[in-house]
Amino acid sequence: MRKVNRCTDEMAEEMVAVADQDRDWFISLDEFLAVMGGGDDESDTRATFDEFNANKDGVITAEELRLMLQRLGLGGDELTIQQCEEMMAAYNGNGDGVLNFDEFKAMMAADSAA
Repeated sequence: MRKVNRCTDEMAEEMVAVADQDRDWFISLDEFLAVMGGGDDESDTRATFDEFNANKDGVITAEELRLMLQRLGLGGDELTIQQCEEMMAAYNGNGDGVLNFDEFKAMMAADSAA
């Protein structure tokens, strides 16, 4: 949280406390996405998308998803590229194997509704 949000340890602890809905002191991907894109503010969603889109090519690949999860300590070390592809498949409307901003926004909206 400190790295992604560029904040102090105290601020990061507060964010974790808010995000950790099941109180296990770990933030799952669903909990993370809910916090990062929790509002209807498109600029927040865009900022989150940009964090995942490491090479800034306008799409999120399975490798970028895995690397972000790894960076955040959310299981990226254990996840395979194939597992990340499977996670993304439900939102990859055009079937190109990557998430564009609109697909990512739909994923965030679906996660917020869950």
